Amino acid sequence: MKAHLIILSVLISSICFGQQNVYEEISRTVNSDWISTNPDLENTDSSFFNNLSSETSFVIPIKISGLSIPFTWDCDLSILKFLLSQDSNVSIKKGKDADSIYLGTKINWTEKKSSLIYLNNKFYNASIDNWYLFGQTDCPETILFPVLNFDKLFDLQDARTNNLNGIAIIPYNSNISQITETETQLLTTEKKEISGTGYDLNSDDILDIFIYFETLDDEGMTGYKRMYLNVDGRWICKWSEYYEECI
Repeated sequence: MKAHLIILSVLISSICFGQQNVYEEISRTVNSDWISTNPDLENTDSSFFNNLSSETSFVIPIKISGLSIPFTWDCDLSILKFLLSQDSNVSIKKGKDADSIYLGTKINWTEKKSSLIYLNNKFYNASIDNWYLFGQTDCPETILFPVLNFDKLFDLQDARTNNLNGIAIIPYNSNISQITETETQLLTTEKKEISGTGYDLNSDDILDIFIYFETLDDEGMTGYKRMYLNVDGRWICKWSEYYEECI
């Protein structure tokens, strides 16, 4: 089970429906000291995303949970910030009303938000179920980061041990009908080679998305996962996750 060493308070001040400062209220409860400087990558050719489209859509890596639910961590709150910027009409539940076990904070959007999910060479149209900030954890002295959950798409065999990874693009984009996934290496501006996974969204042989892991110890127990977007030929880090194995 992945857990994240971060101290956060769940004593979130009162939040009302549709309030514009939901993000500010929640961000004050989450410690961001874990965030490190993202490496700068060498420029590439422009392709799918430009400045406008990169602000009106959001790409995130996803996994499948032991309950066969597509999800992703929102460690830096970038997903919450984007979703609220698009639609702040939400309902918020806290404590037992949100979850009788972990007593967290759950956000649901009044109107379901659709997204394109790409998993195992297949496309799905999936709605966002909820954004959830944990209030308690099973891991001593650790608290899990917030998580974004999608509606279940299918029951996955051996869900608890699966290693199925993919991407989600919010909102759903019907113009994307083919995605090429490849293992690749990119160079930083300091000429360091980074290995990761690239995605081409429009079949022009130019990568649009790059995701890679940076381990912080020899065992790979702690580290970062980062996702970059090719915006007019510049690689911009749009999402990052800090992880540490729960012991």
